[in-house]
Amino acid sequence: MKGLFIGVTTLDLLYPIAQYPEEDSKTNVDGVHLFLGGPATNAAITFASLGGTPTLISAVGENVWSPLIKERLHAYGVHHIDLMQRKEHEMSCSSILVNTSSGLRTVVTSRPASVEPNWQKHSIDIGEYAVCTLDGFYPQVSLNLLKDGFDGPVVFDGGSYKPETDKLLFRVTHPIFSERFAFPNDGVMAKEMEGASIREYAITCGERPIQFISNGVTELIEVPAVTAIDTLAAGDIFHGAFAWYILVYKGDFRAALRSSVEVAQQSIRFLGSRAWMDHDHLTQVSNNK
Repeated sequence: MKGLFIGVTTLDLLYPIAQYPEEDSKTNVDGVHLFLGGPATNAAITFASLGGTPTLISAVGENVWSPLIKERLHAYGVHHIDLMQRKEHEMSCSSILVNTSSGLRTVVTSRPASVEPNWQKHSIDIGEYAVCTLDGFYPQVSLNLLKDGFDGPVVFDGGSYKPETDKLLFRVTHPIFSERFAFPNDGVMAKEMEGASIREYAITCGERPIQFISNGVTELIEVPAVTAIDTLAAGDIFHGAFAWYILVYKGDFRAALRSSVEVAQQSIRFLGSRAWMDHDHLTQVSNNK
């Protein structure tokens, strides 16, 4: 099954620490880990790990990191379309402190640089894809591709409000929001969803149950309890798994949420955003549903 993922690619530098450092102090760590990051990128890699064939549209451009990024995406089975092909582009970078005693992470990140896409819409046949996932970055690209409609599910990763999110929601079929998501001007979620003609959506709440809202009725979906080592990218992994399971379960929002949260919870048992992919439990979660 083919999936299209539109959004940001970042470089994540992860530092495992025993406790959060005090201001004006120096902390030594045993090692630093470098990962590809970004919501759409992590989601695409997850989709591939579950058996899908993802295409990622993001901005990488020409910089010192470009060869590494493109090599890693290829290694993960992700076909990449570069919005900044043959153009210089400053990569967004994140420094991430992971408290190994609690699994919680603190992120300092640079905002993705604005881009003037150097690509042609006609190079992508959106009809080839079974599912499309958006993280809200590069909204004009998403709106341009979806303006003529899309037959499959359009998944929205609502981690935070971004410019033109309101317009994107009119193209979305399966929005999933973080509990920290907030519309501008104190917009009320239920009214915003009604305005976009969205009857079903979900709100993730960390380790607490997911809120699944269908026609105004809220149902709670339990989150499996695990010992968290690192929660980095858990939300991105959740959305990538959801893109897979919404196809597996033929549009069943509830079933896709339940299986996706299992994958996300397994991922936080390991340090970094990739270690979970090397363990047998991934196959068990994928095949036993």
